[in-house]
Amino acid sequence: MMKQLVFLLLFVLGFSSAALAKPAVLVPAVTTQNLTANTLDKGGLWSKIKTKVHQFLEEGEAIKIAVIAHITIIGLVIAITMNADKKSELATFYIRQVLGISVLGLLSAIIVFGTALIPLIGPLFIAPIVSVILFIPLLVLFIMSLLSAIKGKKKEVPVVGKMFQKWFASIG
Repeated sequence: MMKQLVFLLLFVLGFSSAALAKPAVLVPAVTTQNLTANTLDKGGLWSKIKTKVHQFLEEGEAIKIAVIAHITIIGLVIAITMNADKKSELATFYIRQVLGISVLGLLSAIIVFGTALIPLIGPLFIAPIVSVILFIPLLVLFIMSLLSAIKGKKKEVPVVGKMFQKWFASIG
């Protein structure tokens, strides 16, 4: 792989294939005077390379923002501010997903707290069972969302993902 990258780099810089065959003698096929952007852009190769590099950097930034959104509420706020400058569909998508999962987590915590207020049996029996029933699925949704964000693919979490995108459409 490294050898192929070196050959590509040397080709783009204008070294001849004959010079590449003899590594001891590198003779430029194009002189410095006529090595211009137009010379490198025959057939659009230079433009394609620049476009691919730019897309790769933008995707990397969007993935970074999407993953940061998964790091607590503070990470979500940081991701929202990072995404405010350069809007990215991927980052906005995962900001909405994480916001929805966080809201569900908050509602679940309120429900568990409410069940813990039941005298005697609430804190001992009902609240632990309700918390397991509510928080395990939330953890699964969170992990699924995080793994999809790391892969850089927009994949809604099951059951509630479409609702999150609709409810938080104003974000982004």
